[in-house]
Amino acid sequence: AELVRWTWIEPTYSVEDAREQIDRCEAHRLSGFALPLAIVDATTDALLGKCDLSRPELSLPDIGELGYILCAAARGRGVATSAAYLLCEYGFRVLGMRRIEAYTHPENAPSIAVLDRLGFICEGHLHGYKTGKDGRPEDRLLFGAAPTLLRASHPARKYLR
Repeated sequence: AELVRWTWIEPTYSVEDAREQIDRCEAHRLSGFALPLAIVDATTDALLGKCDLSRPELSLPDIGELGYILCAAARGRGVATSAAYLLCEYGFRVLGMRRIEAYTHPENAPSIAVLDRLGFICEGHLHGYKTGKDGRPEDRLLFGAAPTLLRASHPARKYLR
């Protein structure tokens, strides 16, 4: 239920829907639009969630958008923060991005906490930014980070070369 609350995923999401989403993710990766990645446990290879870094406007390749989602069992362990940190570092260092943005619902406190821990700055409250599943407008908070804002002391930094 929590997963459904903060995402585009409907309560009726099926295995076939998941397969179609995987195909879309691969098409986005091949086109250069997005880099969708699985988040897995380093010891067991259990699937914990996914994260992605996209280029919402291909005409602005140095601006990225970060997304992440975790299964309930993976929450509260720093998994999203570590995965997002590594993906942002990749975006800045390898893809040459100068800015990465993230959008979250104002009531999604865990997501806001991830962005705060990473060093993202809340740059605005976007009123009526998205249409919710019920057809009503929903607000979003816009967060942004540049390479100099990302927390250089994050423990996941040890995985970087």
